[in-house]
Amino acid sequence: MNEKKLSQITQPVLLIASKGDRLLPSIAEAQRLASIFPNSHLITLPHSGHACLVEADVNLYKILIEEKFI
Repeated sequence: MNEKKLSQITQPVLLIASKGDRLLPSIAEAQRLASIFPNSHLITLPHSGHACLVEADVNLYKILIEEKFI
């Protein structure tokens, strides 16, 4: 999808980025996406790496509750 189409998505979008991602520039990419999606919220996991959502100390369910996405 191009940025114009992405900017038309009005559904809430939660972007989760990892500061310790050594494979991809996840913070920069998440910030770029946050600037495109009109209804987005970005959170940064300061001590996580590339596979943050499968790390033992990251609780996706808790994040979704705290950010009011479920």
